[in-house]
Amino acid sequence: MDWYASARQKTAVRASLAIGDQAIISGIGFITSVVVGRVAGRAELGVYTLGMSVVFLAMSFQQSLISAPHTIFVIRHKGRDRAEYNGSILFQFLSLNLLIMVAIGLTAGVMLAGFGSQDSATLLALLMLICPAVLIREFGRRFLFADFRVGSALVLDASIAALQLGMLWLLVSSGLLTGKTALLAVAIACAVSGIIWLVRSLHAFHISKDNLLPEMRRSWNFGRWIFGGQVSAALVMVTLNWLLAGFKGTTATGVFGACMMLIMLSNPFII
Repeated sequence: MDWYASARQKTAVRASLAIGDQAIISGIGFITSVVVGRVAGRAELGVYTLGMSVVFLAMSFQQSLISAPHTIFVIRHKGRDRAEYNGSILFQFLSLNLLIMVAIGLTAGVMLAGFGSQDSATLLALLMLICPAVLIREFGRRFLFADFRVGSALVLDASIAALQLGMLWLLVSSGLLTGKTALLAVAIACAVSGIIWLVRSLHAFHISKDNLLPEMRRSWNFGRWIFGGQVSAALVMVTLNWLLAGFKGTTATGVFGACMMLIMLSNPFII
């Protein structure tokens, strides 16, 4: 039964690392919200909350349509076949990011044309850069989880947390901290670490034209029901935040966002 004891020990270690990794993600989000609220004020916290609500919506798209199918199907592939499957997943990731950027850009353009708040349009324009940066972080950590490299995911998220905290400190010390600059700090930290991970992991990806459409269909067939559930929940939160900002202002949104962040501290154990 030595193999059984070894397997249990390995599973326990992975579970502990996974909880630690999620604790870092939830913890850095909580710390960032507290710093923005305390230093920049509730109104700027509201701006930060609005931006992150859109980011979370984009993450739900990626998680349901790309990461969840990849987690299930990747173990069926070995060797070069696995590299080609990973390549198709990378192509889906890049395509989805492009679609998200276009959708956000079009929405921002409509608002700038006079069909919405100019501040909201500016925030959405900024989110065209922020969403892809956060999504590459999320793509990387989910990819590592699917490959059972939980320790590597922990290292990736710890490096992002360290960069993000450092940039927050610089913004606070220079008096430049606002909701938008906090979002930029999150994006830069995610982009730097995420791109480094992707460059170092390129050997795991091989894009084959023959596999792109079949794998995209398989991901959609598997992930569409997850997509419906996750996106519906994310849309409710996005709608609440933006309606609250429209009717009561970003200060009320900041208070609501702070309350929700406290609730989300349970995420390390749930996820």
